[in-house]
Amino acid sequence: MPAIREWWCLRLIERFETEGHGKRFTHWTEEARCLTEGTLRPVYRSFPGLTHDLPQHVVARRNRKLSNQALVDFIVARGTDNHIQSIINGQKKSQWLDTFSKCSIKKVPVPLFNEDQEQIDMIYTHLTSILNSTPTHTHSDQIRFIMDVLFPESIICALAVVEHVSILKAEEKFLRGPVIEVSGSTLTAG
Repeated sequence: MPAIREWWCLRLIERFETEGHGKRFTHWTEEARCLTEGTLRPVYRSFPGLTHDLPQHVVARRNRKLSNQALVDFIVARGTDNHIQSIINGQKKSQWLDTFSKCSIKKVPVPLFNEDQEQIDMIYTHLTSILNSTPTHTHSDQIRFIMDVLFPESIICALAVVEHVSILKAEEKFLRGPVIEVSGSTLTAG
């Protein structure tokens, strides 16, 4: 999937001209221009220690992936299992569960904190195993329940423990989304 996403982005960049469109492409970088001109090879996979040849955005994405790996490891090592089971069993309140219950027809957007598909799949698989091992769950749309309720709850819980912050601070960080650095500026995805 990451290779297909990258190919699709390149196709979109190639089809739209940047000149004469005002602020339409304010995110346009020199690397993207070189990439479409063919003077820069696309980076499909980076190896540890080879950051000197990589564009800034690729290095930043790899750093986000590495920092998120600690969260994934904590979740998969059963660090959030008690919290998640308490929510499934109704022993703990969850704003994500409340929102999910109120909006049964329409999907409510949940912030994307982790952009790495492999890491998302690892968390999803783990949360699925927790949900399947809990006999009291009664949600008809299991995928939506996992992604809209359990996924944010597990990320927030893991952020609080791994980064030694309160649940409120972890939730604020989750809602802001990942920090993205672009040409010396710091942006948040949220």
